[in-house]
Amino acid sequence: MATFCKEIGPVTVTTDHELFRQSLLDIYINGGGDCPEMAVGAIQTALDVSLPGSFIFVFTDARSKDYKLLNDVLSLVQRKQSQVINHCSYRCLTQVRLQAPHL
Repeated sequence: MATFCKEIGPVTVTTDHELFRQSLLDIYINGGGDCPEMAVGAIQTALDVSLPGSFIFVFTDARSKDYKLLNDVLSLVQRKQSQVINHCSYRCLTQVRLQAPHL
């Protein structure tokens, strides 16, 4: 598991279900407002430490600011034969549109 926001990390690598569960519970969510985020780099980090054929789940409320890494990450996904499942609530995008009616 790789958390991300302004930076990537910490990264947790484990096969222990309880440790993974506790790592999820330890994630601190601070109400957003930090859009965009380092989502693509976090996917790359997760792929780097995961086994081939892994499922990478991404949960975010913002678009990515490191989208220039996308081609490298797509190549890594193909090499590792992994799958990336992305859930983005776009909460940050909605907030931007509410504040800026010209969008």
